[in-house]
Amino acid sequence: MAPGYLSRLNTAQLKAVRHSPTIPLQILAGPGTGKTTVLTSRIAYLIDRYRLHPSSICVVTFTNKAADEMRARLTQLIGPHMTSQLNLGTFHALSHQLVRLHGPKIGLDTDFSLWDENDCRKLAKELVRGHSQSIRQTLFHKEATWLCERVMKVGCKGCLWDKNVHEDSCDFSAKRLEQLAQIAALISQEYQDVLSRNNILTFDGLIERAVELQRTIPELQRQFEHILTDEYQDTSHTQYEFLRTRLGPGQGLTVVGDSDQCIYEWAGADIRNFDRMRQDFPGTNQIVLGKNYRSTASILRSARAVISQGAWSSLCAVAEHHAKTATMIRRGAEPERTVHGQYRWLFPYAISTRLRGG
Repeated sequence: MAPGYLSRLNTAQLKAVRHSPTIPLQILAGPGTGKTTVLTSRIAYLIDRYRLHPSSICVVTFTNKAADEMRARLTQLIGPHMTSQLNLGTFHALSHQLVRLHGPKIGLDTDFSLWDENDCRKLAKELVRGHSQSIRQTLFHKEATWLCERVMKVGCKGCLWDKNVHEDSCDFSAKRLEQLAQIAALISQEYQDVLSRNNILTFDGLIERAVELQRTIPELQRQFEHILTDEYQDTSHTQYEFLRTRLGPGQGLTVVGDSDQCIYEWAGADIRNFDRMRQDFPGTNQIVLGKNYRSTASILRSARAVISQGAWSSLCAVAEHHAKTATMIRRGAEPERTVHGQYRWLFPYAISTRLRGG
């Protein structure tokens, strides 16, 4: 264990790292607040002080790059041997491992093919072309694109038809929208049939099968003593279910995220997962990391000035919130040329708020 790893933490960070492993924890942390440092330090502390074996800890990330960075930091912190014993990977990698190992228990042939978004889009386009007689030729491209996107979204949600997916529908009349909805429902059924008939899983379907396995096999809920995940604001409902169904009574969950930074709602991210966790895991605690080590107050003021212009005026509250709650560690004036690079993280907040109607 690297000596003195706790001495580099501020008060809020230290509180989060030392938090009891049996009490669910939400660490609310914006960019520049040291959230990765806190997450890796918490893993080290669970092993060092709470005596959890590395193999009983699961660390879930969103990207392979994030997993590699986490692995590199942990190697420096707890050593390569302990790091190699951790169950560390993306939602998809951990689900893939689970489905390959236990798929037959839910009637799944483990010799499945895994399709990415491009593969799925090609299939959706092909199926839409098969219904060309139902698409108005004068608006063929527009309606075909709409149908393809809706079939893709329905596939991501893991259902055959979801009216909520279509609430953002463009400028079709109500009557035409209802007609297109019926066509999309038929194509969605065909889409699912093709995948099932050819033993194909999508990346989203992979996680859904993992959730099904975890609900079916009780032993899986006893495998880990603690699960940790980063970028929690970007989790979909299915990904949340992956976390929830993998834990049994008395097992720990730590999530790190920032509800103001959710910009992937279009891809299924569900900010309500913060509330779901508090409902499903009674007694969940929240710790806010408020010290910003990345940006100066001048950067914050500059970003607020940009946001306050024109159509962005409704987003001032976002910057105001962070101006009041974040302690700026870096002081002094900043050259204007650094504004974009230093404060590019504010724009995801702004976009997110706008998408949610802020």
